[in-house]
Amino acid sequence: MPRTLAALTRPLLLGLAATLLIACPTAADDDDSTPLIEPPEGCSNFSLSGVTFDFFLRFGGVDYPMDGLEDLMVLNGWQQIGLPIEGKVVRVDTDPGDDDKRIVRVETLPPDEPEDDWEPDWLEITAELPPGYDLPAVLDEEMVAFFQMDLSSGSLISGFALLDSPDDGGALRFLAEPSTLGFAFPANNNHPFFTSIDAVDRGCPNLTEFQCAKLFNLAVRFTPQPVTPEGPANDPFELWPTDTAEFTIGESVYEVVNVFSYTHREISDACTGFDWAADRMSYFVTRVGTAPAR
Repeated sequence: MPRTLAALTRPLLLGLAATLLIACPTAADDDDSTPLIEPPEGCSNFSLSGVTFDFFLRFGGVDYPMDGLEDLMVLNGWQQIGLPIEGKVVRVDTDPGDDDKRIVRVETLPPDEPEDDWEPDWLEITAELPPGYDLPAVLDEEMVAFFQMDLSSGSLISGFALLDSPDDGGALRFLAEPSTLGFAFPANNNHPFFTSIDAVDRGCPNLTEFQCAKLFNLAVRFTPQPVTPEGPANDPFELWPTDTAEFTIGESVYEVVNVFSYTHREISDACTGFDWAADRMSYFVTRVGTAPAR
């Protein structure tokens, strides 16, 4: 019987025991009694431009581009789908249509006794990252690629992750949250890195001004997982757009990058057709030292 995507309707969780030792400087006089402190350095940073993520799934012999998966979710009334593809990296390439984008494809390995009509499933991720960053994958190595899509908020929220193969411990290599209005992997006690991620309005106007609203950058407060499952707790830290911070989980060093975080204020009644007041943010985390040199 042909396989279908019905199995994808079951939400899948990613979990890792996290130990984070992070520090990030903030304004010295910030006692959190009010968000409107003296704007610190980085407050007016522009967002990272040209950071994009997309993926393409082949499952059960059927092709599913990302927008096709969204249509399938709407058609079937699915709120969430998620799928890990465990196998071998069969493609690491520059996008033929865009030199700034990189493509990684992970393909399932054949079973010991494959049927005559067996063909692999695969997940292909296309990403445009800032200079100095790359998807951490090497041709012919075994690893896991994972994607998650969520329509429960009424808007598409998507994300993906790359992990070591289970035989190598399954440690996380890369996690991307490219959506503007939410996270595919919500921060909580089961998140691999953070118990909470919150936007903080520090009263930082960006230089961009629309006809009916003004854009304000937001700080993002990351609250790391405890040092160990039993504690002690780690202190939260804040990042402005384009800011980065390194942290440690076990013997691995990771870097979190704030791609953008902003909202709009002084919104005119003429502003319609768009949720101007919403907090919008995006970030990714990569394991230091695993991305190949380009």
